Amino acid sequence: MKKVLLVAFSALFCVKSTSGLFAQMGESQTKTKENVPVPPDLSSKLIDEKAVSLTHLTLSYKNLNSVPEQVYLMKNLIFLDISHNNIQSISPRISELQNLEALYINNNQLTALPPEIGKLTKLKIITIENNGKSFRLPVELANLKNLNQLHVSHLADVPSFIWNFPEMKILRIWYSDLKEVPAQIGQMRKLEYFCIRNNSVTELPDEIFQLPLLESLSLGDNKITQLSPLVNRLRNLTGLGIYGNPVENLNLKKSSVKKLTHLSIWNTRLNESELGSFKKINPALNVYITGEGIH
Repeated sequence: MKKVLLVAFSALFCVKSTSGLFAQMGESQTKTKENVPVPPDLSSKLIDEKAVSLTHLTLSYKNLNSVPEQVYLMKNLIFLDISHNNIQSISPRISELQNLEALYINNNQLTALPPEIGKLTKLKIITIENNGKSFRLPVELANLKNLNQLHVSHLADVPSFIWNFPEMKILRIWYSDLKEVPAQIGQMRKLEYFCIRNNSVTELPDEIFQLPLLESLSLGDNKITQLSPLVNRLRNLTGLGIYGNPVENLNLKKSSVKKLTHLSIWNTRLNESELGSFKKINPALNVYITGEGIH
């Protein structure tokens, strides 16, 4: 589980200091976001050759209202982080970044992505959580067959194509009023981490329990009343979050889920005898009966 979470949530890259446009931001691996001086308006700055050749660019926490046009000249970009700003729209010019593999745009004011995002066929990672309410994904996103991480929240609706990414390893859909996980999820044979926290799901399809690599299943704050005994087929499961559900029975067997080390079960209907039996599943099992200190 640690491996998956590090891939999913760590800030893997930052921009190295260069001369020119982005050097003026003072970006480096040793400086924190709080002490980085940022020019209030990047649009009047000229971009130099070193900036053009950058492959990794972090512009998070810069109080940006839009993506600087100069960014679209950086054809070698592989990694772009523009999260935690005030950006309300992404230009169709995003399609010019044909080498882009990772795009982080969390915590902005977006309500949609441009259809041109579907032209970035090298994209592997997209995180677009905590943007405007009723966020919408363009159907063109389905063209990104190399996508292996998708983090979304507050969707107006969950499009059917979201279940059709064969390379997907990490899928996180939360606060989106998702009511059903379709059987198509069984096609995601490489899925390792699946999170549908804070939705309205009442049950899971049998197909989810046939995913051979699934390590983490985060189901907190839904409407699930019972886990299928098929959960014991998830032999690689290390983390299970079922808190905030009216669940009465987890159907876990000691002989089946030997790798389980994290179990979150606060605000459920599990009886005390079942709670006491979980420790017998694995001596290293951590059972969380309160959300305090859990992130």
